[in-house]
Amino acid sequence: MPRRATEADAMRVLILMATFNGASFLATQIDSIRNQTHVDWRLLIRDDGSNDGTPELLSALAAAEPRIELLDDRRGRIGVLENFSLLLEVAAARGPETVALADQDDHWEPDKLARQTAAMAHLQHKHGDDIPCLVHCDLAVVDARMRPISLSFVRYQGLSWPHRPPLATCLVQNHVVGCTILANRALLDRATPIP
Repeated sequence: MPRRATEADAMRVLILMATFNGASFLATQIDSIRNQTHVDWRLLIRDDGSNDGTPELLSALAAAEPRIELLDDRRGRIGVLENFSLLLEVAAARGPETVALADQDDHWEPDKLARQTAAMAHLQHKHGDDIPCLVHCDLAVVDARMRPISLSFVRYQGLSWPHRPPLATCLVQNHVVGCTILANRALLDRATPIP
């Protein structure tokens, strides 16, 4: 019997990736995004003036995958903060349901977006679409060859807690890694532009 479609299945995700000299990592990361079980995504990439073949690699990857778009704003090198800030502002103007951030040197598990969109659908069903919501997850820490250093960033950083950090802890110590987040439209509207 076919699986019944859910609210999470229908959730469109705009993935934002800022790149700089990431040619040695990008094919692996983009393949992991292309292999997501949640298929309603688009990937918007802005390169920050790479000189290691990244722009050419990105062009080839975008030509092979219609869900990948390269943002060519002719601004040149603006730095990682401005790069992500610009991507978030472009995303806000486009009005996606949800936005995920991706680092160029990551590798996503195949069910990352499916699990996160399910969690987001649950939060929005509970609180409403107009309430800012953010979903994040733990991550494995690996070396440049994808060999595990730690299966949990939380434990690796000594941030362990039984289920989730208390609010007071969250207010004084960041426990959310940017490349693990999925944010809804209401949060994107309130968080952009970045000052």
